[in-house]
Amino acid sequence: MTDAPERIWVWPDYNDHFNPAKQDWTHGFWDDTEDSRGTEYARADRIEAKAAEIERLNTQCEGLFQAAMNNGQALIIAEAKLAKALKELEWQASQPEAHPFMAQHARTTLAEIKGEKT
Repeated sequence: MTDAPERIWVWPDYNDHFNPAKQDWTHGFWDDTEDSRGTEYARADRIEAKAAEIERLNTQCEGLFQAAMNNGQALIIAEAKLAKALKELEWQASQPEAHPFMAQHARTTLAEIKGEKT
């Protein structure tokens, strides 16, 4: 990189109105201070660097989006499995005559899941 400014603002010399060919920035003025009267130009090497940074960020965003989608799908699957497991626990808790120990354990586990005191 050079010490040249990253951006400049240029405007033509409108006092030279007798020769329209001279009304371009080569016969005008430029400054590295932002000026709404002029046209903004950026150094080509800065544009290339910014374009590369944008491309890198786009790739990173695409990866993060895909990871979020995968996590969302995994969450849906995990919630479905949890719902199935809870139904099984509720069924076991409702069968104390057949398996007293399992029914008690199921009731204790359900209470812990629901945040109830056991």
